[in-house]
Amino acid sequence: MDQEIPKSAYHEAGHAVSAYIVGWSINSIKLEVEKDVLLKGVTSYDYGKDIFDSYENVNRRAICLLGGPIAQKLYEKDLKIDIDLLGPDGMVLREIQKFFLVNYGENFDIQEMIGITSNLLQINQNWQAVNAIVSELMKSKTYSIDKITFEEITKSYKISRMNF
Repeated sequence: MDQEIPKSAYHEAGHAVSAYIVGWSINSIKLEVEKDVLLKGVTSYDYGKDIFDSYENVNRRAICLLGGPIAQKLYEKDLKIDIDLLGPDGMVLREIQKFFLVNYGENFDIQEMIGITSNLLQINQNWQAVNAIVSELMKSKTYSIDKITFEEITKSYKISRMNF
């Protein structure tokens, strides 16, 4: 099996749990695998009206974006996060930085958000939910989880949502 598959499973599970914590709905989580080789991972969610229009919404977006790479790094037991190596997640984080500078005249503290997101994911029930999602993804022949299965997992681990 491609070793990138479990890494991607943790990555997508981290995005999903983080998104749920900040109040977003998860539609599906899917790893696209062909002949035991990972093509890509995708977490589909509904962030409602959380656009780049307020401090709170930008923080929600940052937590969701960072949730994927942080969960993957926790799995790999290495928490060195380099924004320039995060691909699409890093590009959106750069947009967040620009938004903060233009709208608030200050820099967005990525390191602080890494700490906040890391702490959220390491809360026992949250990390257990990440592991349950990974397990579900890995045992599924389609490498996917639908909305209902995701909601069952979050309810069974009593994931709390943040108030912004």
